[in-house]
Amino acid sequence: MKTTKKFHWSEDTLTHFILDEIVLNENENYYGTTEQITNSNEIYDYVLSKNIVSQKWFDVRLKNTTLEMLNDIYMRVEVNKYNYSN
Repeated sequence: MKTTKKFHWSEDTLTHFILDEIVLNENENYYGTTEQITNSNEIYDYVLSKNIVSQKWFDVRLKNTTLEMLNDIYMRVEVNKYNYSN
């Protein structure tokens, strides 16, 4: 089972973790597992805690799939990394 250290990711580690989760979520046997739910929640908590997205951002996406959310979060993290590096 993949484990994470809550809130201790660098932006690059977070990016790779999100990409791994996107690939894993494409497998219908992974979706809905305890690992998938835990990992998704850790990503959601992290991006909220770092103000990469807001609760309103999540509220607008209530009907999105996990894959859609993770892809959107990935793009936000990438933009956030770029904005802080300049």
